[in-house]
Amino acid sequence: MKKFLIIISSIIVLATAGSIAYTYYMTHPSVEYKTENFSFKVPKGFKLLNDDGVGLYDMMFSGPLHSHIYFDDCTYNCTVKAYAEGSESKAKAFDIGSDLECYADHSTNIQSEPLIQYVAGTDTRFLDVKTSCSSIKAFLSEKAIKNIMKTVKYTSDFRIADLPEEYDYPYFNIKTGHKYFAADTERNNDSLLDILIRYTEGDDYYNTSYPAVFLYVTEAGKTDPPSENFDKRYEKYKSGNEYFFDPVRDQKELFGIKCEYLCFKQKSVEDESIIKYELYGFAKDDKYYLITAEGIMDKDETAISEMLDSITIK
Repeated sequence: MKKFLIIISSIIVLATAGSIAYTYYMTHPSVEYKTENFSFKVPKGFKLLNDDGVGLYDMMFSGPLHSHIYFDDCTYNCTVKAYAEGSESKAKAFDIGSDLECYADHSTNIQSEPLIQYVAGTDTRFLDVKTSCSSIKAFLSEKAIKNIMKTVKYTSDFRIADLPEEYDYPYFNIKTGHKYFAADTERNNDSLLDILIRYTEGDDYYNTSYPAVFLYVTEAGKTDPPSENFDKRYEKYKSGNEYFFDPVRDQKELFGIKCEYLCFKQKSVEDESIIKYELYGFAKDDKYYLITAEGIMDKDETAISEMLDSITIK
């Protein structure tokens, strides 16, 4: 009997030691990885499954309690908290012992399994680390992620404070300050210039999409004049459209210029809010100018007005 108890005790001791060693091996970061904007360390027990080469890693938390953990280096024009919360959840701050902000969000996936997400970042650059696994695996997975987040370092030179407060383009000038930013886009292949204005760092996840002002300049003759363009769209929306409603066709003054005007609305796919689109168009020096303002009704009017006021036509 005594010999049996000794054997059982030895097995328990070995199992406990093995469990401690496994936990340490799977949760103690020591292997460094780098993305465009960050560096971080993961435990030796992590197995790299996929690397897209631009900062998206798919790793396996290996062993009997294996689960996938995803790492995404991403850029959004909002705060870390707003990104972590998304459109509806409430994220909690997590101290990682550095100047970086970090927030944790806990929810469930469609299989009702725990969805664990930690986001660290600064200056609209984020390292998003998440996993979805069973409740049994979640404890060890989250312990590993917490330790990983404490190794995250921001390696980019990008800083919001370094962005210009004024943008000079061939056909207009934009004075945004640091509240908004202007950037080239490629939404319209026929345009000579295609510029977007948005919040530099919004405190709401919706600010990654709204409000926004788009400015297009095209050669006259290569596209329909604003009046014809707006008339066609007005008739299309007026006769019934699956997505857009309440079209209004008029003429309004903008930048001291008499413009063709078209307004219509759309229901948000995420909630009951209404998105309002206002289009202004005019001709100048053999060029067509099209300005589109997009925003959530009863929320973004002030910001849109500020964006439009920042524009000076040359």
